[in-house]
Amino acid sequence: VVAVESGLFSACDRPSEGWAVNDMGRLTKRHWLRTVQSSVAWDWSQRLLNVGITGSVRLEICRGARVEGSSVIARLDESFAEGTVIGRVFVAGLDGEGQRARLTMEVIGTSARAETEVELARGAQRIDAKALVDHPEAWWPVGHGSPKLYDVHLRLDVDGTVILEQHRRVGFRLVRVNQDPHPTGGRHFIIEVN
Repeated sequence: VVAVESGLFSACDRPSEGWAVNDMGRLTKRHWLRTVQSSVAWDWSQRLLNVGITGSVRLEICRGARVEGSSVIARLDESFAEGTVIGRVFVAGLDGEGQRARLTMEVIGTSARAETEVELARGAQRIDAKALVDHPEAWWPVGHGSPKLYDVHLRLDVDGTVILEQHRRVGFRLVRVNQDPHPTGGRHFIIEVN
């Protein structure tokens, strides 16, 4: 059973003073609710608090370990000579006894490969694998160059059983917000890529 409620009951006894809200805000306590503020009633709509589960729902039965999430991060050094790919998996150990976990990551089309072995403890933990790519091609925005992407293969084995196998795509780029001083006073605000 999944019970979903709008949050109105949990917000109703919370304060409104000091939050710079109008009379409607004092009544609805919308500043305490994690929702689009207009859905709690504005001058152009009535109160329509939408709650629910978006996407599909499934029931997972897990033994030993459960993957909570994963990501692949690409970083490019300022000389453009080396890129770093970090494969990151968040996993929960469900058993009290130690289990051997091995995270392997491969950047397809390069010699970059990494492997990390850990003993899973009970509870949540993070496993990282880091690989270096020599002179990667940079990803460029539309109109400025090629949007080069690299395929990355992630695999997590726990006690010899594959519990995660994913393919991701990443691009190497340097993004900087240039706020150097402006010659006429103030500062620049320029987003620089590569």
